[in-house]
Amino acid sequence: MKKFLKNYTILTIALISLVFIFRNNQFLKEHILLGVNLWITKVFPSLFPMFIISDVLIYCHFPELISKLIGKPFKKIFKTSKLSAFVFITALISGTPSNAFLLKELVLKQKLSKEDAEKIVTFSFFNNPLFLYTMLSLIFNDLNIVLKLILIHYSVNILVGLTFRHKITNEINQIEEKKEQIPFTTYLPKSVQKSMNTLIMILGTIVFFLMIKGILVHETMNPITNSLLSGILELTQGLNTLINTNFSTTLKELFALTYMCFGGLSIHMQVKNILSDADISYSPFLKGRILHAIYAIIILLIL
Repeated sequence: MKKFLKNYTILTIALISLVFIFRNNQFLKEHILLGVNLWITKVFPSLFPMFIISDVLIYCHFPELISKLIGKPFKKIFKTSKLSAFVFITALISGTPSNAFLLKELVLKQKLSKEDAEKIVTFSFFNNPLFLYTMLSLIFNDLNIVLKLILIHYSVNILVGLTFRHKITNEINQIEEKKEQIPFTTYLPKSVQKSMNTLIMILGTIVFFLMIKGILVHETMNPITNSLLSGILELTQGLNTLINTNFSTTLKELFALTYMCFGGLSIHMQVKNILSDADISYSPFLKGRILHAIYAIIILLIL
C-alpha cells in the first residue's frame, strides 16, 4: 500500500508537471537555459580543474603526505582518519561537491573506510569562497557583514565535526602499496572521463531543480515564500532573491546563512549521487547540514 501511494504520488506530480510544461513552454525553456548558463560560467570552470587536480594528487599519494604533516590534530579532534585533513583543506579551497568527490575516490581506492567517509562528509561542507564573497557583496553593502557570514559558515563545520566525533568508525590500516601503477598517460584520460561524467550529472541536477523552482515559484507571489522555496531548492537562486528585496538586514542575514549552511536540495542531490558510487550513506551529510544551519543561526543571533 505504501509503495502504491508513493508511485501514485510520483505519477501525479509527473503528470501535473507535464501539463505545466506544455502550458509554460517558453517560461521553462528560460529556466533550462539559465541552468545551463550557470553550469557553463560558474560550475564547470571551478569544479573541472579541481576534480582533475584532486585525482592527480591522489595518484601522487599527496593525501598521505598531508596526513603525515597535519593529520594528527584532525584525528585527535574529530576522531577520524588522518586523511580527513586532506579532504577538509581541499574542500575549504574548492567548495562542495569536491569533498564528496574526494571521499568517493579515497573509499574506492581503499584508502578510507566508508564509515570514516560518512563522518568526514558531515564537517567538510564549504561553499566556494569566491562565489560566497561575490554573491554576499551584491546582497549587503557592508563588508563586515559579508565576512561575518562567511566566517560563521566556515567555522561551524568544526562544531558539526565535534558533534559527530564520538560516532564509531573503522579506520583502514594503511598497507604499503606496490610501486606498480597504471601509467599516468592512461590514468589522466580516465580521470577526465570520470570528472566529465560527474559534471554532466551536476548539470542535470541543476537544470532539474531550476525547472522545479520555476514551476513552484512562478505560482507564488509572496516574496518571503519565493525566497525560501528558491533557497531550499538551489543555493544560487536563493541568494539571488535577496539582492533586490526589501527585507530587513537581519532577515537577509538569517536567510542567506540558512541557504549557505543547508546548501539547497540541488547540492544534496549532487552529493548523494556522487557518494552512492562508493556506497557511502547520504544520511550523515543531511544530518550535518541541518545541524550546520541550526548552529549557524544560533551564533548569528548571539552576535
